[in-house]
Amino acid sequence: LNSLNNKPISETEHLDWLHNHPQNGREILIAEVDGEPVGMVRADFDGETYVLSWVVAPDQRRRCYCTEMVGLLLRTKQYSTAIAYIKESNAPSRKIVFDLGFELTETLDDVMFWKYYNTLEIAC
Repeated sequence: LNSLNNKPISETEHLDWLHNHPQNGREILIAEVDGEPVGMVRADFDGETYVLSWVVAPDQRRRCYCTEMVGLLLRTKQYSTAIAYIKESNAPSRKIVFDLGFELTETLDDVMFWKYYNTLEIAC
């Protein structure tokens, strides 16, 4: 499994987390194809930068939806920086951050720390 936390989570635990976890600074995009959800990307503001995470339905993987979702979030929100924590064994997510221009900043145990710097210059 590619998630940092591979423990099964019940629907009740998930709903409790959603209702009790602070929502300030959270952005969630849900991707749909023909009206059906295929994936989600989330950005949580940790006080300094945005921490990104994503998931794509197993039957929808390898169709570039995740790269499109993460790229759309980065382009539309224009975060100055964003980070993603990815397991070394998660080759698809490593490809996503590499393709979108993230830089590998550190690796601890089997978790890689990738950072995105928005280089978009806005003229005044």
